Amino acid sequence: MSWERLSTPKCFGGMGFKNLKAFNMAMIGKEAWKLVTSPNSLIIKLLKAKYYPRSDYFGAAADHNPSYVWRGLWKVKEMVQRGFRWSIGTRESISVWHQPWLGNQDHLMPISELHAMWSELKVANLLQVNAK
Repeated sequence: MSWERLSTPKCFGGMGFKNLKAFNMAMIGKEAWKLVTSPNSLIIKLLKAKYYPRSDYFGAAADHNPSYVWRGLWKVKEMVQRGFRWSIGTRESISVWHQPWLGNQDHLMPISELHAMWSELKVANLLQVNAK
């Protein structure tokens, strides 16, 4: 029996099997989301110390000898980033140059010669709170 027939829903005469690759990517993506949203978790601190000590999850590289878990988390990085949206909040932890904070479909990033001069510029530095 072909996989196409096995994965066809039961109501259409198939066996109703799920696409296991898509399901697996979704489950790994859910765990990758925790890397971004729960930075104080013990396992997240361990992964950060080993695989991306000087950056965030999105800036992490694939190590030369990664574990099976990290390879899976690294593979879904682009998928998670495509669906990632900022909640601006206090704006103090969002990098102007390195994170997609503009809220556009194409994840456009600002380009300027000022990037080299102010490489650590945060969104909070651009806005005046309670300006009259």
